Amino acid sequence: MIPAIYFGGGTFKVQSPYHRARCDKLYGEGQEIMLDEVGEDRNMTAHRHYFARLKDLWQTLPEWLADDFASPNHFRKWLLCKTGHCDKRQLTFKSNEEAIEWAAFMQQLDTYLIIEVTGRVLTVWKAHSQSIPAMKNKLFMQSKQDVLTAAERLIASLSNHRVQVSSSFTGAELVLFGSIERLPTDPQRRGGYDIIATVTGPRQNLVTFRKDRVLGIWVNVDSRVFDNAPAYLAVLANRPLDTIANAETLRRLQLGLANVVLLQRAAVTIADSAPDDPFRLAFLKLRQKQHLYREATNGVTFLTPSLYRAAIPLPAESPIGNYDVDVRLFVDGAQIARTTSAFEVYKSGLEQVVTSAARDHGLLYGLTTVMMALVTGWFASVVFRRD
Repeated sequence: MIPAIYFGGGTFKVQSPYHRARCDKLYGEGQEIMLDEVGEDRNMTAHRHYFARLKDLWQTLPEWLADDFASPNHFRKWLLCKTGHCDKRQLTFKSNEEAIEWAAFMQQLDTYLIIEVTGRVLTVWKAHSQSIPAMKNKLFMQSKQDVLTAAERLIASLSNHRVQVSSSFTGAELVLFGSIERLPTDPQRRGGYDIIATVTGPRQNLVTFRKDRVLGIWVNVDSRVFDNAPAYLAVLANRPLDTIANAETLRRLQLGLANVVLLQRAAVTIADSAPDDPFRLAFLKLRQKQHLYREATNGVTFLTPSLYRAAIPLPAESPIGNYDVDVRLFVDGAQIARTTSAFEVYKSGLEQVVTSAARDHGLLYGLTTVMMALVTGWFASVVFRRD
């Protein structure tokens, strides 16, 4: 951008000697130049404050993060890419070595680029320019807000990422803990933070039966199959869900037992069951009775304004498989951050050997058990035979 002063009557004059030299280099005498209209006026005070604030934030970055950014502009461009205000391009090369060579070359040409090499694919992110000619005021204000709020990050971890199930397993309890990482100069939130953590176990097809009396005998008269439903589901929060976000937000984000999607198979169609569907209500009631589904509005505890913990109880009936942990951070009813984690419940020892053999080699497992039964019966007849 070359600044010029307008003197009226269609006359512009470049004041700076440096920019005059640039104009002499770029344009010939008498050459016609098209001027772009800026359009919306930008509040220059807010503009300067934004860049000054970013510089302050860059200067106060923690040591483990400061080494990644050579200047405030590197920090700003990275935040723009992180918040989606960027252009993304992917290039595929003949080999990983060629992709790495091109990545180094492109980084030398533009140190603001964010470049990632995965195999033969090179991905490049280039931040949008926030200069006055390049970005309208409305988009600038949105990008400014996104960049400044991107400083708040949600961190979560688990006390154990593998839970071993043996013949003596009676249940376990994992601890989810984490913090809300803020840049040092960010002001404290007045209303505080809210956390909703959802733990989802392996998915299975589960059946719910409805019983009725037939000729004085209780029998199953109807059933529904819940397709690909979580075998385990826990929703943990620091306060009631309806005080954290409105009903529409909770429904859209599928937060809480009332909003979880339970696909119900009826005839040849599969659709989400209605909230007041009797089979859905019975399914949720039975799973809660087995301690496999739970919703705890006091399940998350803030130890400090930015440090939290939650207990994840696993009953003895917890299914084997992978469990996903989805943690969402809310402020004033809106989600501002999200992070995920995971853990595995697995069998060990003889139980795992038997389970794997039965699953992976069904025919051989069946023949082996029949032979063991025959041998055991023959051995018992020999030992206890009366002559």
